[in-house]
Amino acid sequence: MLIAYTREVSPALASCELTHLEREPLDVAGAQAEHEVYESVLEQLGAGVRRLPPAPQLPDGVFVEDAAVVLDNVAVITRPGAPSRQPETASVEAALAAHRPLIRVCAPATLDGGDVLVAGRRIYIGLSTRTTRGAIQQLADQLAPYGYEVIPLTFTGCLHLKSAVTRVADDLMLLNPAWVEADAFPGYRALTVDPAEPHAANALALGGAVIHPLQHVRTRARLERAGLTVVTVPQVELAKAEAGVTCCSLLVEVPESVVRGIYAAGNAPFGELLLQRHVHETFQADYSCAVATPRSHSLDRENQCRLTKRVACVAQSSSRSRVIRPCRPSVTAVRAAAG
Repeated sequence: MLIAYTREVSPALASCELTHLEREPLDVAGAQAEHEVYESVLEQLGAGVRRLPPAPQLPDGVFVEDAAVVLDNVAVITRPGAPSRQPETASVEAALAAHRPLIRVCAPATLDGGDVLVAGRRIYIGLSTRTTRGAIQQLADQLAPYGYEVIPLTFTGCLHLKSAVTRVADDLMLLNPAWVEADAFPGYRALTVDPAEPHAANALALGGAVIHPLQHVRTRARLERAGLTVVTVPQVELAKAEAGVTCCSLLVEVPESVVRGIYAAGNAPFGELLLQRHVHETFQADYSCAVATPRSHSLDRENQCRLTKRVACVAQSSSRSRVIRPCRPSVTAVRAAAG
């Protein structure tokens, strides 16, 4: 079974680290609503979402992907390139220790998980303002016994390698050719983003679909013409923090027996339980009504905005119960425990 670790949006998000974007006014409540929808989509596509402990003092804490790299039989605890982000790794390490043996990036090297693209036994790592050659060499040495080949890559124009390219199918990369070379990935076909949407290369393949930001309409059409099912999520406010859809979750495959045991015990020993059931059910009902076509799960802008606002209203109306109780499973958790 698949667990998706997330973290709630910090009220300090507007003070996040920025590298390639100018700072502009950011609606934190809007970002929180967008993240609620994102978590619900993860559930809709089969992941059991579990929230890490809140970190209101860490503006970038919602971007959990940068704190770790999860592989089939080992996990890497990173050392983020921005010093303000290095405290984010402790809670991620505590969660992942239940699932994988851990290796760590050691000082003075730095590595952001967003610079790591896993493609089978090949691991592409981008050299960036956040990721150093020393970190790449550490991973090459530590992952070789597990059968992984680490390949350094150069790119330009964006924060992380996965801002420029992501794997959207077994043999297909979605990429911006202005930022990364298409021939850097032998054995893979390349699908390029629409030139008018340079930030559209970040997508998350999950559950037989591809999660993609709502605003990138032209690139979404290219994905659909390639035969992929696309599920859109709103990401207007989060995008102001240089966010992508991959960076807001860490996906971990675990034995089904482990998940059943957690829910049967009525607690969550390796992380707080994610979304409240009524938020998920609200999304599920509205999502079912708003699906555009039988094949494509892309929501039109009007329906997506309505969905985001409704999830936000549900969250606001239940503000007194926003502390997640470990004994209250989500819809996916109930289904898993009863299976």
